[in-house]
Amino acid sequence: MSKAKHLIDEDALVYCPIRGMAVDVETCLGCRRLEEYDLDSRWPYVMCRVEDDQPEQRAGSG
Repeated sequence: MSKAKHLIDEDALVYCPIRGMAVDVETCLGCRRLEEYDLDSRWPYVMCRVEDDQPEQRAGSG
């Protein structure tokens, strides 16, 4: 597993590599893969654990 940093936009949405789409940041804060977050920085972000070879990527490659 590796870590991925995702910026939070002005609508409080952030890309979720597990779902493959943008989700509300509150969804991320409740996720067990969340490693780190900073909501007060100039560029707020969340950092999560992601599998190096995610199932969504494998399913779409054929």
